[in-house]
Amino acid sequence: MKQILMLLILTVSLLANNGGYQFISPVPGSTNNTRESTIIIKQGSFIDASSLNGNVVSVKGSLSGEITGETILSSDNKTIIFKPHNKFKPSEEVTVHVGNSIRTQKGTELNNYEFSFKVTKFDVLPKISEHREELGLMPYKFNKPAVKSGRTEPPTVTSQIFNEDALMDGKIFLTITVDQTGVGNFILVYNNDGSLYYSKEMDVNTFDFKVQPNGLMTYAKMTAAHPDGSSFDVLQMVMDNSFTVVDSFTMGNGYLPEAHEFLMLPNGHYIILGYYLTEYDLSTLYTNGNPSAMISGAIIQELDEDRNVVWQWRSFDHYDIADAQIPPANAGNAYIDAFHVNSIDIDVDNNMLIGTPTWAKKINRQTGEVMYNIGEWLNEFSFVGVDSLTGMENFGGHTFHSLPNGNILIFDNAKANGSKGSNVHEYTLDEENKIATRVWTFDPDTTVPSWAMGSASRLANGNTAIGWGLTLFTPMPAYTEVDAAGNTLMELSFNELSVSSYRAFKFKIPDGQPALEVSTNEIAPGGEYDFSDGDETTGVSVYINSFAGGGYNSLIVKKYNYSSMNPTFLDKAPRVLPLRFVMSQANINSLDADVMIDTEEWGITDPANAVIYHREYEGNGLFQALATTYNHVTGKITANTTKFGEFIVGTPDLVSHTYAPVLVSPKNDGVANQDLPVHFEWAPIGFANTYTFELATDESFSNMVQTLNYATDAVYEMELDDNQTYYWRVKAQNDVGESSYSETSKFSTVAPYISFKEPVADSHLQLGLRYWISWEDIVEDDIEVSYAATGSGSWNVVDTVAEYSAYRWQVPLSLTNGNYVLKVASVENGDVYDEVTVSISDSTSGVTELEGEVSNYTLSQNYPNPFNPSTNIQFAIPESGMVKLVIFDVLGREVTTLVNEYKSAGNYQVNFDASRLASGVYYYSLESNAFRSTRKMILMK
Repeated sequence: MKQILMLLILTVSLLANNGGYQFISPVPGSTNNTRESTIIIKQGSFIDASSLNGNVVSVKGSLSGEITGETILSSDNKTIIFKPHNKFKPSEEVTVHVGNSIRTQKGTELNNYEFSFKVTKFDVLPKISEHREELGLMPYKFNKPAVKSGRTEPPTVTSQIFNEDALMDGKIFLTITVDQTGVGNFILVYNNDGSLYYSKEMDVNTFDFKVQPNGLMTYAKMTAAHPDGSSFDVLQMVMDNSFTVVDSFTMGNGYLPEAHEFLMLPNGHYIILGYYLTEYDLSTLYTNGNPSAMISGAIIQELDEDRNVVWQWRSFDHYDIADAQIPPANAGNAYIDAFHVNSIDIDVDNNMLIGTPTWAKKINRQTGEVMYNIGEWLNEFSFVGVDSLTGMENFGGHTFHSLPNGNILIFDNAKANGSKGSNVHEYTLDEENKIATRVWTFDPDTTVPSWAMGSASRLANGNTAIGWGLTLFTPMPAYTEVDAAGNTLMELSFNELSVSSYRAFKFKIPDGQPALEVSTNEIAPGGEYDFSDGDETTGVSVYINSFAGGGYNSLIVKKYNYSSMNPTFLDKAPRVLPLRFVMSQANINSLDADVMIDTEEWGITDPANAVIYHREYEGNGLFQALATTYNHVTGKITANTTKFGEFIVGTPDLVSHTYAPVLVSPKNDGVANQDLPVHFEWAPIGFANTYTFELATDESFSNMVQTLNYATDAVYEMELDDNQTYYWRVKAQNDVGESSYSETSKFSTVAPYISFKEPVADSHLQLGLRYWISWEDIVEDDIEVSYAATGSGSWNVVDTVAEYSAYRWQVPLSLTNGNYVLKVASVENGDVYDEVTVSISDSTSGVTELEGEVSNYTLSQNYPNPFNPSTNIQFAIPESGMVKLVIFDVLGREVTTLVNEYKSAGNYQVNFDASRLASGVYYYSLESNAFRSTRKMILMK
C-alpha cells in the first residue's frame, strides 16, 4: 500500500497553474500542515529587496482572520519567506495572496498569485508511527524497533596502547547497535586512552555515528526493520557539538532512507541511501522461484541545500535483476535483498562509488550508467600484487571509499564460513586498462571473524582507523588504529562478547574554534603577509595592494578544518574542500588585496581548476566565485578581494547534461485502480532540478488533463476519471537547459480486481506438498488467501498477505481427496476476489505393486529416460518399513515427494508426471530403513 497523503511527510512542490513560481511551501491544496508552518515562495530570479515593502504577502485564516507576520528575503536573494507572528489554528484553511508589486533585480514585476492550504487538526502534529491509520497512511508492515533496555551505563571496555605518540589526536566514535544481552543501544565517544568521553543510551537501534565535514555529527535512527533483517528504515539525525539533536533528514520522491550511509558534502549537498522494492517473477529464472518476489534494490539521492532531489540513481533502472545472482535457496522468498549497498562515496572525479558485501561499482553521475564493476562475478579487472581470486574477494565488504590520492580504501569482511578473516586494503585502480594493484593491506596477527558491519578510514596523519563490526560472541576489538607500516598502535575492545559497534571512527570533537588563528599588525601597501605561527600555518598569505584605515591596525585570518555551514551558490554547486578561512580586521576601513592559498597545505589536487569563493558573512549568504589563478612556481592559487569575510576553495562539479527521465509507474499499457488516486513516479537520469509533467487523454497531448511546471519531486498523485485511457510524459530541467520529453506511457483506469495466475483451473495438488498461489491485482490493501471444499461454503483462511501477489501454500495432510476452491480476496473490499477450482488428493497411494520375489533393496533407472512429460520409477524393498521417494533439481532443492508412507516388502512402480517442470537434469532418491540410493534422469521437452 502506498502513502496517499505523502504531503504530510514531504514538501512536494508539484504545482499546477503556479503563476511561474518555482517553489511554494506549503504546497497549494495540501492538508495536514503544521500550525507552525512558514510560507516560502521562490520564483527563481534575484529579488529586489526594496520591493518587499508593504503588504506584498497577505495571509488570511478561515478561523484566525487576517494573519500578521514578517516578510523577509532569504540569504540567496531568491526566496521570500513569510513568518507568522502566531501559530495557525487547528483545522483552518489558510489563503495566501502574493501581490504583483514584487520586482526582480532586473525590474521585472512578478505575477499575482493566490493559493491555499489546510492546517492539521492536531494541536501538536503527532508522530506518524502512532497515528498512521488516523492520518490515512499505511500501517508499518515491518518489525518494530528495539526498545530501551533500562540500562543507563554503557558496557565497559578494555584498551591497549602500543605507541601513544604515533596515535592521531582525536576521539573514537562507536555505536552499540545489536542489543543481544540487554546492554542497550548507545552512542559512545572515547578518549585516546580508552576512557569514556561521552555516552547516551538511545531509544532504538542506531548506526553510523560520525562527524561530517561541516563539523555536525550524524547518526541513523531506526524506524523500522526490513522484512529479511538486512537493513532498517531510518531517520538521519543531526547533532551539534553539544550532542543536541538539531535536525533530521529523510529522502525525497517518497522514499525512505536506510541505515548504511549518509554524507553531508562540504558544498551543502547531501548524499542519502535507501532501498526500494520491485516485483519480479523469479519462476522465470529458478525452478522454485517466487512468481511475485519483491526484490530490494538500492536508491541513492543527492539533495541540494533546499533538500530538493537533484540526482537520483535506482539500481534496477541500470541493472538487470537476472544478473543479481540471487542464491537459489532464496529464490522462493517473498522479500529478497538483491542489491545490498552498504557503502557510498564521491570519487575524486565526482562520480559515485558504491560497495556491497561481494562487489563494488562506479556510477556515472551524469547518466547513471555503470562505469566499472570489480569483485565477484561481474569483475572486469585484472590484479597486480595478488592473485585474481583473492583480489576479487578483497572488494567485498563494508567500506569502498576514495582517498585524496585517488586510491581506494576497503574494509574487507570475513567469510561467514570461517575461511578468511577481516582485513583492510588499499588499491590503485587503473580504470582505463582495468588493472587493480594492491598497494597496502592490514591483516591482523589474530584472525578477526567479522562477516558483517565494520569500517576503515584514513586519518589525517596517515594512520588507518578500523571498526571491526559484528563480533558473533568472539573476542575481538571494536576499534584498531594502525600506522602506514601496518603497526598496531592501539586497540579498544568491549568486555562483553555480545556487544558490537556498527562502525568505528576517529574525529576531533568540533568545538567551533579555529584550528589556527593568526593576526598580523600594521599592514602596509605592497606588503605580503604569511599567516603562520611558528611551525603551524594556515596555508594563507595576503598581498596588500591598497588599504584605508588607521594605525595600530590588524588583519586576522582564522583557519577551520571543517567546511562552511549553509553554503549556497549562484549556479551549480562546485566540489568544495572541507576547509575554510575567515578574514577579519581591526581599524581597517577598506582594502584591495590578493589572497593566496598554498595548494599543498590545503590538499588541492587540481589547482589549475581550483576557484576561491567568498561571502561577506560567516555561516550565511551566497558564495560568489572570485577570478582565480594558479602559480605553479609558488604552488599557490590567488584571487583578488576587496572584502573581508569567509573564503572556501572549490573545483567544478561534472558539467550537467539534460536527459529525459524514465517513467516508472503507471507502467506502459498497464492499468490503475480507479477507486484510488493514481500514483505517478519517474526516475531522473543525471542531474535534474525541476520537471514538467503532462497528462492527457490523447497521444498528441491536445486534450490536456494536467500540466505541472517546476515540479521538484519525481512523484505525483491525483484522482482520475473511471474507465478512461490516459497518456503521460515528463521532461527535466537543470542549470544548462531542458531535456526532451520522455517516451509517452499509456494506461487505463479500471475497477479494482484480483485475478488468479497460479494454479490454473483443474490443476491437481498433492497432499503435503507446497505450491505457489499467485495472482495479479490492482488493490493496495492486504489479500486474504482461503480455501473451501467445492459446494461446502465453509471457508478456511490460510493467511493474510501484505503487499505481495504470491503465497507458498503447503496443502494440509488433513484434507480428504476431492475438489476444492481456492480464493484470493481483498481484505478491505470482499467483493473484489477471484476463485479457482483444483483437485486435491494423495497420489502417493497410487503406487503400483509388482509381482516377483525380492532379495535386495534396489532403485532402478527410470524408463523412459530421457522422458517427456512422464516416466516410471521402480524400486524394491526386502523388508517392510517407511519408504520415501523424492525428486530433486540439480541444485538439491526438493521438487516433489512421490512416496512417503509405510510399505510392505515387495516390488513397486510409481509414475512421475513432470508436465509442470522445465527441461533439465533431475535426481530421484529412495530411502527405506537403512537403504539410501539416488539416480539421475533427464526431462527433455
